[in-house]
Amino acid sequence: MVGQRIGLGSWYLSGDEIIEFASKWDPFPFHLDREVAAVSEFGGLVASGAHVLAISRSFSSGQCSVPRK
Repeated sequence: MVGQRIGLGSWYLSGDEIIEFASKWDPFPFHLDREVAAVSEFGGLVASGAHVLAISRSFSSGQCSVPRK
Protein backbone atom coordinates (compact mmCIF):
# COMPACT_ATOMS: atom_id res chain seq x y z
CA MET A 1 0.00 0.00 0.00
CA VAL A 2 1.31 3.47 -0.84
CA GLY A 3 2.79 5.16 2.22
CA GLN A 4 2.99 1.96 4.24
CA ARG A 5 6.31 1.37 6.00
CA ILE A 6 7.77 -2.09 6.12
CA GLY A 7 10.66 -2.84 8.47
CA LEU A 8 13.16 -5.06 6.71
CA GLY A 9 15.96 -5.08 9.28
CA SER A 10 19.31 -3.40 9.62
CA TRP A 11 22.68 -3.94 8.02
CA TYR A 12 26.11 -2.46 8.71
CA LEU A 13 28.43 -1.69 5.81
CA SER A 14 32.08 -1.13 6.60
CA GLY A 15 34.10 1.45 4.73
CA ASP A 16 36.03 -1.37 3.07
CA GLU A 17 32.78 -2.97 1.83
CA ILE A 18 31.59 0.37 0.44
CA ILE A 19 34.89 0.89 -1.39
CA GLU A 20 35.01 -2.69 -2.70
CA PHE A 21 31.51 -2.49 -4.19
CA ALA A 22 32.02 1.00 -5.60
CA SER A 23 35.34 0.12 -7.20
CA LYS A 24 33.52 -2.47 -9.32
CA TRP A 25 30.09 -0.94 -9.86
CA ASP A 26 29.84 2.78 -8.96
CA PRO A 27 33.25 4.48 -8.97
CA PHE A 28 32.37 7.95 -7.75
CA PRO A 29 35.01 9.56 -5.48
CA PHE A 30 32.67 9.87 -2.47
CA HIS A 31 32.22 6.07 -2.60
CA LEU A 32 35.92 5.29 -3.09
CA ASP A 33 38.14 7.82 -1.35
CA ARG A 34 37.81 8.52 2.38
CA GLU A 35 39.57 11.90 2.11
CA VAL A 36 37.44 13.11 -0.79
CA ALA A 37 34.30 11.85 0.94
CA ALA A 38 35.24 13.63 4.19
CA VAL A 39 35.10 17.04 2.50
CA SER A 40 32.04 16.22 0.38
CA GLU A 41 28.50 17.26 1.24
CA PHE A 42 28.13 13.84 2.91
CA GLY A 43 31.04 14.25 5.33
CA GLY A 44 32.28 10.69 4.83
CA LEU A 45 32.03 7.59 2.67
CA VAL A 46 28.58 6.94 1.28
CA ALA A 47 27.33 3.56 0.12
CA SER A 48 26.22 3.42 -3.50
CA GLY A 49 22.47 3.46 -4.04
CA ALA A 50 22.88 0.27 -6.07
CA HIS A 51 24.65 -1.35 -3.12
CA VAL A 52 21.88 -0.39 -0.70
CA LEU A 53 19.22 -1.52 -3.18
CA ALA A 54 20.88 -4.94 -3.55
CA ILE A 55 20.92 -5.40 0.23
CA SER A 56 17.30 -4.27 0.62
CA ARG A 57 16.31 -6.68 -2.14
CA SER A 58 17.93 -9.51 -0.20
CA PHE A 59 15.97 -8.53 2.92
CA SER A 60 12.66 -8.31 1.09
CA SER A 61 13.14 -11.72 -0.51
CA GLY A 62 14.06 -13.32 2.83
CA GLN A 63 17.65 -14.10 1.85
CA CYS A 64 19.04 -12.02 4.74
CA SER A 65 17.36 -13.66 7.69
CA VAL A 66 19.91 -12.51 10.28
CA PRO A 67 20.84 -8.81 10.23
CA ARG A 68 24.52 -8.03 10.76
CA LYS A 69 25.64 -5.49 13.31
